[in-house]
Amino acid sequence: RNTGKVAGTTTPRSVMSGGVFIKWPLMIEVYGDSTVPIAKAQMLMRKPVAEVFEVFVDPAVTTKFWFTRSSGRLEAGKEVQWDWEMYGVSSQIKVKEIERNKRIVIVWSGDPSSTTVEWVFTSWLGRRLLLNTTFLSTKIVADHTPDAHKRPSA
Repeated sequence: RNTGKVAGTTTPRSVMSGGVFIKWPLMIEVYGDSTVPIAKAQMLMRKPVAEVFEVFVDPAVTTKFWFTRSSGRLEAGKEVQWDWEMYGVSSQIKVKEIERNKRIVIVWSGDPSSTTVEWVFTSWLGRRLLLNTTFLSTKIVADHTPDAHKRPSA
């Protein structure tokens, strides 16, 4: 069992989408063993939590920087389809939980297994007072277990 933590960074990139400036990744950490890999990523966005949250749930905005088409808005208990038309690929997304302006948990269908993704939105005040800034934490669990996002990280 691999209980070690692998941390790394990639070349910082920025994108302006729907009025939200996104710079990523600050850091990606991968935890896990041979059966259930867990990845974490964090982003700092210079917009209020409510605006950043809306970017993730509203396909009219999300399609400007991520997928090209969606069958609907993210809502708890709903299933939507995300399409990447330029690649001829689509995925079924099951929305497990939504806490408005705080948290989103989805299960991203795949073959042979699914991936659970949890986004946590937090107002952030760092070393400098940064008003209207959101810290976004992402946890990705490559497992089809229904409560995989609740597993503790190393």
